[in-house]
Amino acid sequence: VQAQPQPDRKLVSDVTNSWRKAILDYKNLDGRKQAIDGLFDLSAHVPHLVTTVAFALNDPDAGVRAKAAMSLGRIGPSARPAGDALVRSLESDKDPKGRAEAANALGSVYMSGHFAAHEKKIITVLAKKMTQDEDTFVRVAAIRAFRGIGPEAREAAPDLLELMKQKKDPLTRGLAAASFIAMMDPGGKQFVPALVELFKKGDENSHIEA
Repeated sequence: VQAQPQPDRKLVSDVTNSWRKAILDYKNLDGRKQAIDGLFDLSAHVPHLVTTVAFALNDPDAGVRAKAAMSLGRIGPSARPAGDALVRSLESDKDPKGRAEAANALGSVYMSGHFAAHEKKIITVLAKKMTQDEDTFVRVAAIRAFRGIGPEAREAAPDLLELMKQKKDPLTRGLAAASFIAMMDPGGKQFVPALVELFKKGDENSHIEA
């Protein structure tokens, strides 16, 4: 098998260092956009860029902030040092795309759970956003995040059940059901009767994502 060519480490270092500097230059929006685009392309392969990418969550430009959140989601669990910054974005970004991408990223970064004690706030914030955010895409992203996190988010199960009971939005019902099922483990079995009762009603939209 022919060996794959390896990237020039010095070149990669030089380029990423220039992007780090560009991210800090609030006078040059085009430079920051180019930098975050480059960091996005590398993010899945160079997890040590987490700190730089997380800094861009505070950028004045909504597009840069959203791309930063997307990049952290691509990095996955290695981006946990940026967890608090993502939560702040989900709570306070004025642009709905930024909030939605922060929720998506949290679902990827905390896939399969394993929360430290101080990280449990993530569950609380996601649960609030999936029920109260004014934007549909943000609410959907928060629901989907629970599907990635799984059983360790089961304290949000009652909120998901309530979403599954509402009639006006079939998509939300289906997504909530999928996330609810993803939470099932011995500690979540207490909710199974309520789930079964919903399915007995014969509403096909309750399981479109399950």
